[in-house]
Amino acid sequence: MKLPLNLFFLLLSTLSLLFLSVAASPASVITRRGSDDPGIGVELEWRGGVLLNPDQRANDAKKNNDVLAKVKGSKLIVKGKKTFTDQWKLTAEHSPTIDNDGLKNILYEWIILGEVVKLNKDKNQLPSIAEDIQQSLLDWNPKAGDKVSIDGFEEDKWGAWAVDQPKTFTADAVTFGVQVTAPLPLSAVYDLFKAIDGNDRSNPFLPGGRKYVWIVDKNDIKKLDVMDDTDIDDNVLGFFTLVMSYVKAAKMKGASMKDNGPKQLINIMPRTDFGTMFKLYIKDKLDGGRKCRQKKKEDVNLFTIARDLAKKGNFISEKEMNDLQFMWCPQIAEATAATTTSSPSANLSWF
Repeated sequence: MKLPLNLFFLLLSTLSLLFLSVAASPASVITRRGSDDPGIGVELEWRGGVLLNPDQRANDAKKNNDVLAKVKGSKLIVKGKKTFTDQWKLTAEHSPTIDNDGLKNILYEWIILGEVVKLNKDKNQLPSIAEDIQQSLLDWNPKAGDKVSIDGFEEDKWGAWAVDQPKTFTADAVTFGVQVTAPLPLSAVYDLFKAIDGNDRSNPFLPGGRKYVWIVDKNDIKKLDVMDDTDIDDNVLGFFTLVMSYVKAAKMKGASMKDNGPKQLINIMPRTDFGTMFKLYIKDKLDGGRKCRQKKKEDVNLFTIARDLAKKGNFISEKEMNDLQFMWCPQIAEATAATTTSSPSANLSWF
């Protein structure tokens, strides 16, 4: 019995993230990745696989953010079965569809370790890793009642976990939600977004809908008069295109974005928050980082630039901009909930 081929297809398609064919998108994306072989991390989330722990102590963990954070990514251990190697591991994940019930319901997620697995165009490791994961799942043959341990979470402290779903295992029913983590320059991100203006939809890393994308060009930034023209390169444009596409997607989906955010609509999701990226790559170009250059405008921040770009794009009002909220982590969500809605900096916690 074989798992669906979509597992192999999805894994193999991730190769195009950094080694795209010239036919799929601009050749510059290939050369901009850098000279070293980057790591590639892959997460395979199976929402049809659920562990259940009926112990009240597991449910009470919902009050402890440190515990909730710790369990995510912890290894799952099944006696006599292979659930991890030096290249991948089967881990615990929270359910996005179940309200916070602590550690009561846990999903399965396979993680291919990007610290170990490298993306090398001459040696593709992903197919053999996919086969290994597939065979380990077939050998395990999970069914309701099978006991599973979570590394670092002792049974005498938290209670015991066992398979709740699937009741019986059918390989053909297994499908995975896939996320890929790999280094990608902002200039390459810009190339990818620009590529959707063409008719080619073969690249899996392009957003599914043009309507959710706002491509920021050099003239858009020049009109704001916030940095020297010579500093407006493709990295700058890639950053603001990513930010404004998130803003546009959030505006178009409105209230439905509150829990999941626009990352559900845009295929590229930064692992670093926009505020940190802004400080690292953009801010010194705004406030006269070079001594020989006169300082531009005072108090120019990411929110101000995003607001002004949105006004020029004529797709969102200032009030709507102030009301957008993207919850990147529990701490930000709690801090935002504790503030009033009169301050843009409080509302736009994602900035």
